[in-house]
Amino acid sequence: MPNIYQTVAYHALRRPAAPAVVEGATRYTFAGFAQRVRRYAACLAALGVRRGDRVCVVLDNSADYLALFHATAIGGFILVPANVRLSPRELAWMVSHCRPNIVLHDTKNAPLADAARPEAPQAVEWLHIDTLNVDAASDRCADPLVERYGAVEDDDVALIIYTSGTTALPKGAMLTHGNLVWNAINFQLELGIDEKSRATLATPLFHIGGFGVLNGPVLYAGGCLSILPRFDPESIIAHLRDNPPTHLFLLSAMWVSLTDHPDFAALRFPGVAYVQTASSPLGEHRQALIRQAFPEAEFGWGFGMTESCVTTFKNRTTAEILDHPG
Repeated sequence: MPNIYQTVAYHALRRPAAPAVVEGATRYTFAGFAQRVRRYAACLAALGVRRGDRVCVVLDNSADYLALFHATAIGGFILVPANVRLSPRELAWMVSHCRPNIVLHDTKNAPLADAARPEAPQAVEWLHIDTLNVDAASDRCADPLVERYGAVEDDDVALIIYTSGTTALPKGAMLTHGNLVWNAINFQLELGIDEKSRATLATPLFHIGGFGVLNGPVLYAGGCLSILPRFDPESIIAHLRDNPPTHLFLLSAMWVSLTDHPDFAALRFPGVAYVQTASSPLGEHRQALIRQAFPEAEFGWGFGMTESCVTTFKNRTTAEILDHPG
């Protein structure tokens, strides 16, 4: 019964002091992050959330968001990440469609939640995430096996991520714990990701690329994730300087914004081993700027779908892109 929490617990037992998640001045070791995960599971259980229930989240990227991802393996609930760029009407529709017990939001996204709430089903409880008082919750599970391994099977649904084509309303793609685990293992094998790896999480967690491409696999392998709440070029440039990664994934629109920044052409990050893009083409000029800024990195280009738990296929080396331009 593999799940992503099980591996966090593994690293917490064997490498408790190893860094797991960095968010600004807040730093969690694997032991501390595993405790945070269990506390969130306890908080939601106290609110009556049970196995199979849905919990919708309207949050910017954060360590707590990651903890909620992993807590699904203890509580058996299903996390439904909401795009924070939705209109209030779109969010209300999504909540009506997935029927969560609870919607959790942060301060940044409180105006969106407040505007959507009147149009959503009245039975849904809307809460600011701080009201959970997670710091006061127990970090121990009644069953020691659950505390170590979680309480789900690999075909239990962990996430419902909404995705849309061009002809209909968005659809909730159901991703299982097994999907997340095997995606992480595939990336580890393909890219040699291990406990020394570090990734910058700048892509939003409401998008399958946020957790699935590099970031989830790095944490699964025992590496460290450094979190940027929201992307903007100046913030990520400062973030890369302060928290140099070994692996970096940005969507193509992010790379466009970053390579347009006037400081980008002079930047050099020689410690980065792998960078990746996805979702749309990048011109050769932008590719050249990226290779220049990350001189030791292989450049990967992937295609994926939410329904397939992200990357379906991609190249491994820069040479493959250069040999087959376009």
